[in-house]
Amino acid sequence: MCTANDIGNISLPLFDRMEVITLSGYDVPEKVAIAEQYLIPKAMQDSGLMIKEDIESQTESGKMLDQSVNEKNGTNEERDKQDDNYMSKLSYTLKEGIPETLALNRSAIQSLVRWYCREAGVRNLNKHIEKITRKLALQIVAEAEGTELTEKSSRKSETWAITESNLHEYVGMPIFTSDRLYETDPLPHGIVMGLAWTSMGGASLYIECQAIKRGKCPDGKVKGGGTLKVTGQLGAVMEESSQISYTVARSTLSTLCPENFYFDETDIHL
Repeated sequence: MCTANDIGNISLPLFDRMEVITLSGYDVPEKVAIAEQYLIPKAMQDSGLMIKEDIESQTESGKMLDQSVNEKNGTNEERDKQDDNYMSKLSYTLKEGIPETLALNRSAIQSLVRWYCREAGVRNLNKHIEKITRKLALQIVAEAEGTELTEKSSRKSETWAITESNLHEYVGMPIFTSDRLYETDPLPHGIVMGLAWTSMGGASLYIECQAIKRGKCPDGKVKGGGTLKVTGQLGAVMEESSQISYTVARSTLSTLCPENFYFDETDIHL
């Protein structure tokens, strides 16, 4: 069993022998919930900031109850159910000596999802959270020992809480800077929107077209003929579609207005 973000990179002979199960990605609320309930506590524990406690085992009655249940449940299925119940009773608390204000606020998690980790899964989100907790652990130990850190690793905020405003101090500047390239509606002339499937789940594309008039020779004739130039990672299908559209536009113009030589005098950059 293996996983892949893009099945297009799998060789055809191998892909033909595989059974493919497509799983949809997580949306923003689901990513935030997964981070708060699982990723952050695990990263905090691995970094030595939190400890995991069993709520029931903290009391003597709880211990006696667990022991009696263990004696009664003899089958593997019943023991598995008991293990699941045990995991639901676990709680995480900050270790002794860790500042009580230390936390990764929801605003910071939402910013991580929106501006840093837009992929369908949570693997990259988990890496960013682990990076934050490791840096927090380093700063706490350094301040406790009186060690001076570098400018990049030192704490710049007065609080130990990670919020949207100081998130960049731990993970750097955002990878994505905007949801939309153009805020005006309707879009400017020469620009259309498209949708594309990506390994991150999907993205909106802005396709821009720029017309450049050809210069003229000293005798008044236009230099050369009009051309179409396509740039960007459009792919073979999109390039063919743009060539077809260009041909249809030239044919339509010559039919409706034969005396118009716009395409002969203009270079189109798509």
